[in-house]
Amino acid sequence: MKYTYQPLSSKKQAIIEIIPETEKEQLLFSGMDKDNIDQDTLYHYYCKGLEGNNKYAALLSIDIFLIFPTKAIISYDIAKGI
Repeated sequence: MKYTYQPLSSKKQAIIEIIPETEKEQLLFSGMDKDNIDQDTLYHYYCKGLEGNNKYAALLSIDIFLIFPTKAIISYDIAKGI
């Protein structure tokens, strides 16, 4: 998988795009249904896309799909150390 990351203003939001590279990865996403979303799988891949930009970022939510299921506006926070 490849990922693109585009930050949005200062609201701790970003646009993440998941770009499948293999036929197996393409099948994983093409088989998803908007009415029966596999939250765990999507959360996993959007986390990877976010962490590729900042390893301390934690995905809070997938807010809006721009292109279901591979491009979305997400909310995140940065983990603070002790």
